[in-house]
Amino acid sequence: MEINVACSECIVKSCFIKRNCTAEVMEKVNRLKKFIKRKNGQAFIYAGMPWNSISFIYQGKVKVVADGLFGKQQIKRLSKTGDILGFRELDGDHIAPSSVYAIEDLYVCSIDRDAFIAILLDNPKVMLEALMLVTKELRQSEWRMKNLSLMNVREKIAYSLLYINEAFGTLPAGEIDAKLTREEISEIACTSKELVSRTLSEFEKEGMLKTEAKKIFLMNKQELREIIGVNEEVQFS
Repeated sequence: MEINVACSECIVKSCFIKRNCTAEVMEKVNRLKKFIKRKNGQAFIYAGMPWNSISFIYQGKVKVVADGLFGKQQIKRLSKTGDILGFRELDGDHIAPSSVYAIEDLYVCSIDRDAFIAILLDNPKVMLEALMLVTKELRQSEWRMKNLSLMNVREKIAYSLLYINEAFGTLPAGEIDAKLTREEISEIACTSKELVSRTLSEFEKEGMLKTEAKKIFLMNKQELREIIGVNEEVQFS
């Protein structure tokens, strides 16, 4: 489903194109972009499909998923309003390496790859910021995967809860602002759903969190940080 929100009405302050381009360039972007909606649970991109766009999340949350052997999946990244999808397809391959699924109703602005590259070439500030974003994403993705590969189960799940909390924040009532299933948490933590359920129960008994169905309230983030061996805020994304 396609609808439309003009760039001049955009509420996303983190859009680096709008922040760095003239009104004339933004009008061009407004003419070229597509505004797309996906419902909670729908795929925005499937791994292996042709993909020739750069997409900006106007509103919503997604999980970026890599498919493994025997139907297993790994959630590589969580993204939200203001984040960007599709940078890795700028190399000319035009094939999506991962699937992207909405985990709440999603609204996305997409612009054709060639048009986006033309904007970069004409606007050095936009190109520099795009380069910094790609570099940051790759560094942090590699850092998360390295840490998870070296952790035991309790550490993996504590680390993943802190990552989810940082990625999406908390609601006024205190719960993480995302209703992820035990299966999805296991796909972030690179472990099994059963071990996630068991470890969450242990953490709840130890007073570090409480759960209500898919809601998770982190009651003691400092103790979760201590499980992974740090005594200060961890930067994941």
